[in-house]
Amino acid sequence: MLAAALVRARPARDIAGRGCPDARLAGFQIVFARNLRAITVGRIAVWILPPSLLLLLLGTSRLPLVVAFTLLMGASQGVITIVRGAVPLALFGAQGYGAVLGVIATPILVVNAVSPTVFAWIVDRWGWGPARGSLLVGCSAAVVAMELMSRWYERHRRAVAAA
Repeated sequence: MLAAALVRARPARDIAGRGCPDARLAGFQIVFARNLRAITVGRIAVWILPPSLLLLLLGTSRLPLVVAFTLLMGASQGVITIVRGAVPLALFGAQGYGAVLGVIATPILVVNAVSPTVFAWIVDRWGWGPARGSLLVGCSAAVVAMELMSRWYERHRRAVAAA
């Protein structure tokens, strides 16, 4: 069952893969993000995740919604990839930048390695509905985490400017 679903998902994955450079080609980073701080660009990219996933949840049988999902998700992931390098520099500075990136990359790599297996287990155990719901919960948790980090950053930035 999972293998059949993965075969059907391949065209959508191919479109999503094209979404990453689409974000750069569309000029998001050049036109819109030029005057924004890296953390603000990251917040925008993370906030795109839940609505794009809702498009997938609502339109699994409608091609335009699936294409919109894949392009939004791909563009968001492309921007997040770039921001993942820029935000730590803004938050922690250049001193020890490589070590900070290593510490940040470790949980990301673990989650990327484990998540397909966990998702397949959820699908096998409870079905597609709860599995897709778990994706929505996960990306909503990412939004909450990004907002908490952004607020911490703003307080820290104001404290440093006041000192």
